[in-house]
Amino acid sequence: MLFAVIREQGSGWAVSHAMREQQYWPEHVSYVNSLEDEGFLVLAGPIGESESDADPTAPVGEDRVYRALLIVRAARAADVSERLDDDPWTRSRVLETKTIHRWEPLGGELSGTVSDAAP
Repeated sequence: MLFAVIREQGSGWAVSHAMREQQYWPEHVSYVNSLEDEGFLVLAGPIGESESDADPTAPVGEDRVYRALLIVRAARAADVSERLDDDPWTRSRVLETKTIHRWEPLGGELSGTVSDAAP
């Protein structure tokens, strides 16, 4: 089953620093890469402003908040929460999971990544 996850900057986010300058960036990248290697993470990345020349890693919206979208594969929403709780950015409150929604793609194709099988 696939889930769409929205994560946002938390109380540990240093607003004066860019995404790649946040505390525990290397550990976060390593953790995210391991989720991809395991087949849990299908797609992930920051949600940017709609202007084509805007920095996609900059805060967005009227509230100027950093947000990221993840598409993950898991058996249950609780499994998604548990896995993301182990992210160094979650433990240090740099990022917080705001929403987890079951996602059922009805069109398009992502090179064989959109399988309904759980890892």
